[in-house]
Amino acid sequence: MPQLPESPARAGARNLVKSIAKDHGHLGEDVLNKMTDDVRLKVEEALLKKDEMIGSSVMTQESLQQQR
Repeated sequence: MPQLPESPARAGARNLVKSIAKDHGHLGEDVLNKMTDDVRLKVEEALLKKDEMIGSSVMTQESLQQQR
């Protein structure tokens, strides 16, 4: 089946999603697949630890504000 050209609205939405992903530090599968398995695992673990640390700090800040 031939592929239809992408509509301007869909192209705009795709670009917006890519921009948001980039701003949030997301690494796509295309990038991760270029890494060796051991490097990819280390990167994924590091990103998970970062996210966990950020989550903990947000909860801590909320707790401090509630204590006021």
